[in-house]
Amino acid sequence: MDLKSLAQKLDRDLSISAQLKPFGRTDQLVLEVRAADLLKTAAWVRSEESARMDFLENFSCYEFRSKLVFSYFLRSQVHGKTLILRTEETVPENERLPIPSVAAVWPMVQPFEDEIHELFGIDFTPNRGRYAAATAFPLRKTYVWESEVMQ
Repeated sequence: MDLKSLAQKLDRDLSISAQLKPFGRTDQLVLEVRAADLLKTAAWVRSEESARMDFLENFSCYEFRSKLVFSYFLRSQVHGKTLILRTEETVPENERLPIPSVAAVWPMVQPFEDEIHELFGIDFTPNRGRYAAATAFPLRKTYVWESEVMQ
């Protein structure tokens, strides 16, 4: 599986424009899509015969330059290949951010989504009613720490 040809096939089959970007200082590439195309892309890379990304190894979120970046680390147990699927969204000022849940594609993502919800204020949709009502999100850069916590 060549990532460049996979991105071209994604564009051809689903009309989804994906960008290839480097992953940090490694030679691995990231397939980046818009958040609106995330669920459709996730289902496609799982079912597409040339990819068959059937296992979610990890899911992470971080804030960088006023954007929340979501990275899905995937593995094909059939082909023995890996893929990083990524999307990013602008950070809303102390508001919740809706992002499509990929739990229908990879059910093992649910504990990761629950933790990211609590720490970053992300509402993974559809909401299965499992979230508590938090008012602050401690891993966002806009979070203000109480002075007694810092002492």
